[in-house]
Amino acid sequence: MIGNTWPATLNSLTSIQEFVQNHITPASLQTGKLPVIHVIVEEIITNIINHAYKDTDSGNISIEFQQLNDKVIISFADTGPPFDPLTADPPDITKEIDERDIGGLGLFMVTQMADDIEYKRSNHKNIITVTINMAKEN
Repeated sequence: MIGNTWPATLNSLTSIQEFVQNHITPASLQTGKLPVIHVIVEEIITNIINHAYKDTDSGNISIEFQQLNDKVIISFADTGPPFDPLTADPPDITKEIDERDIGGLGLFMVTQMADDIEYKRSNHKNIITVTINMAKEN
């Protein structure tokens, strides 16, 4: 497992994306899942920045990455207030777009794209772990 920590700002997003991409095995990059991983990383990072640290100008995002065979496992940690995104109500995607409540669609996309997503609170940190099976068809 390899990890790093960045300031919780949108300026960190490109560096985080590059960190993840640089640690995926070359064979796995051929599967076409890289855009899926980019969307997942962007949505989770953006949610952390906008929600975990919305009342402060400082905060960090820690990422741990590992690849086990065909599975990419990425953990995102923040020290914001406790929040389990998996308990949030899913958006009503049956409504017309102009009738929908704002928010929740990004997390919904993550739950649809990832093969597994888990949340835990440990040592005053929110930790979201996402697993993507690189061998599985989109």
